[in-house]
Amino acid sequence: MPQNSKTITITNDGVTLPIQSIVTGRGFITGKSGSGKSNTASVVIEELLKNRCPLLIIDTDGEYRGLKEQFKDLIHVGQKEESDVELTLERVDLITDLALIQGAPIILDVSTFKTEQSKSIINEVVTLLFHKEKEHRKHFLIVIEEVHEFIPQQGGVDELAQNIIRIAKRGRKRGLGICGISQRPSAVDKDFITQCSWSVWHRFTWAIDKKAVNQTLGVDYANQISSLKTGEAFLATDWDETTRLTIKQKETFDEGATPHTSDIVRPTFKSDQSELIEQLRSIEGPPPKLDPNALRTELTSKNSRIKDLENRILELTSELDANPPPPSTKRIEPSKPVSLPNPSQNKLLEDSIESINANTKKQTTADVSQDFSPIWELGQLILYLWRVSLRGFLIILVKLIGIFKIKL
Repeated sequence: MPQNSKTITITNDGVTLPIQSIVTGRGFITGKSGSGKSNTASVVIEELLKNRCPLLIIDTDGEYRGLKEQFKDLIHVGQKEESDVELTLERVDLITDLALIQGAPIILDVSTFKTEQSKSIINEVVTLLFHKEKEHRKHFLIVIEEVHEFIPQQGGVDELAQNIIRIAKRGRKRGLGICGISQRPSAVDKDFITQCSWSVWHRFTWAIDKKAVNQTLGVDYANQISSLKTGEAFLATDWDETTRLTIKQKETFDEGATPHTSDIVRPTFKSDQSELIEQLRSIEGPPPKLDPNALRTELTSKNSRIKDLENRILELTSELDANPPPPSTKRIEPSKPVSLPNPSQNKLLEDSIESINANTKKQTTADVSQDFSPIWELGQLILYLWRVSLRGFLIILVKLIGIFKIKL
């Protein structure tokens, strides 16, 4: 362990971790469901909050709201009713400022967002933190739940994965630390795991996850990993030998616990950071939802316009039937016999014919466009109706989809 460093305690028998190595380092907490992984993550976070360490938790399952029971300065940003501030992409810049510059601890709850929406927000957050950290150089920790969803071992590396790996490789120089949490170590990008200076490994039973333990800790630990009890884990660090230990129980409300029938009332915790919360709320959110009544009115108006155009087509068709165009009275002169050209004249004759055809086509088009006969008007009207109907149909379809989503 680094000398003369402040520490946090993670077991009942006094095992500690150096705060600076946790906040500015790379960490990984893993274990199968029910092994104690989430409890360990909460214990580490609780201890850091007790020491007023700046951090931002990316909560993908809504598990960390219970921390507000004890830590009133913690700001919960999300889309739930109990959130202090609604999470929108427009507020991300200010959120990162409050977290990094003012040191406000923040839970970024993306559990109610769709996958692509949450990825977009998370990518914006980690990108801004990385760039702002270069200027401010303040110690700061990003905690990411279900990290395998964002930096997978297989399936390709998108922009978000690249930014997380970049923090793992280069963030330490700027004072920016990261801690990934996952129940599937085999699914996490190996570049991330190999960058970690500390890691906690709880129980695994699947062969593929044991293989990941073997690759990281060694075969001896891989053979023991399935025998660990709930709460037991192997702690591996760059500054000490790997050791087997039992993590203490967290102190705050377990929001991620499996619910029982007695759990009828969930506590509601509001943050004491009223001034910072008002700053966040002052940022405008997304545009207002569409008004279904206004959409119905617009749809009725467009249907009426289509009906008028259909009636006009019927009128023009009737007029054309009643007054057909007169037959041509132009006298056709008999053609005079001509001699066939010789081979040397073929090319010249073909070029002349093409030129005459082109000029005739242009003149015919001009004559028709200026002749406002019923036939021409009918053709133009049908073309206009087709364009309007297609565009109107697409607009109506998009808005009807919006109405359907609102009702859901």
